[in-house]
Amino acid sequence: MHVNNDFQKNSNISHILDTLWHNNRRKIGMSRIDISKSLDLYRSTVSNVIQTLLDNKLILEGPAECAADKSGRKPINLTINPEFGCIIGIELQIDSYNICICNFDGTILFTKKGITPVNTDCSPEENFTRILKEIIDEAYSEVKKLNIPLLSVCAGIPGIIDTDKGIIVSSEPFGLNAFPYPTELVKEYGVPLLFENDAKCCSWYIKSETAEEPEQDYLCVLTKNHNTQGISVGISLTLNGRVINGHNHAVGEYISNSWLPSKNSQTGLAQAVLSTVNTIDDSYREWVKDLFSTITTFIPLLEPQTVYLFGQNEDRHEIICDVIEKEVGQFKAIMERCGSKLSIMQNQDSLIANGAALMFVQKLFEIPALGTDSVSHITWDQVFEIQKANKRDRVNCLKIVKL
Repeated sequence: MHVNNDFQKNSNISHILDTLWHNNRRKIGMSRIDISKSLDLYRSTVSNVIQTLLDNKLILEGPAECAADKSGRKPINLTINPEFGCIIGIELQIDSYNICICNFDGTILFTKKGITPVNTDCSPEENFTRILKEIIDEAYSEVKKLNIPLLSVCAGIPGIIDTDKGIIVSSEPFGLNAFPYPTELVKEYGVPLLFENDAKCCSWYIKSETAEEPEQDYLCVLTKNHNTQGISVGISLTLNGRVINGHNHAVGEYISNSWLPSKNSQTGLAQAVLSTVNTIDDSYREWVKDLFSTITTFIPLLEPQTVYLFGQNEDRHEIICDVIEKEVGQFKAIMERCGSKLSIMQNQDSLIANGAALMFVQKLFEIPALGTDSVSHITWDQVFEIQKANKRDRVNCLKIVKL
């Protein structure tokens, strides 16, 4: 019974905060009555949860700007407390990194791009941990200037991540295989350390966007330009509002329709094309055609509301649209048949790091199945304790963070 009560309490908090958080992002005021009607919950249930959130300083009461109810009382607006806490988001690639610090309501407070400090004189595992620590130290010095409690560090990296067991299954760029999350960093900072595949961070970013009707089904296609190895591709799938991992956490590992077993790359395109894809327009057009011919096969199977393309500079967007129009007619036709649309995103340095940070908040809003055991599942009681511990001059709160 205790477990069920805790589960119900966390579920109610998640439902209510999810509604309040997204409406807060849309600049829409909400009262207790609004939340009760929106979620079809008893007013007493909503009032109890709101009081818990007020007591823990996660939300604030604002001015009574809503219309009066039948009793003549004006409902009081509720908003997310921007100073409740902040999250460090990191995008870590072998050649560069991005930092994005945002507060709990999703507002970006700090961003920075840098060159990854690789050390070749140690093992891949030691190298990765040193790199991560150096970047977290840099980000944490900015957190101290902000004087806002740190809630979590979240990193997006290329590779397959088992977010339940806390293992980097494989990351070819960093030479990692079956590498457990470096828990020594959890001990040092006293906050949860979460990893995610970089393409999936794009999905968490879209999931946090402020569209009036949040999309439930979409594909995120992350592309990364490399000097001589062409353009790498990763795909993330979100269905029914949930980012899909798959039984081995490898959903989204991309292989094009042109790929052959003899090829080491993701496509069957000639090396002459791959090595010049970033410098010669004809090569780039070949790559675009190969990519969208492959994506075409996904559309009738998944029926996404939107296909989001990330990572391509704005000066290439016209070429992409031209190739789709003239050389990949099937893609356009099937998208129209399925009522889907293509959105080519502006190339923002901090987007993946921002998505990693927003992942921490969005995961709190998800309702896990009873009995779920995952290192990425943090309860609200744990969040409140982490916040209080870090607010007290970073008293080590290791005992409340899962290792």
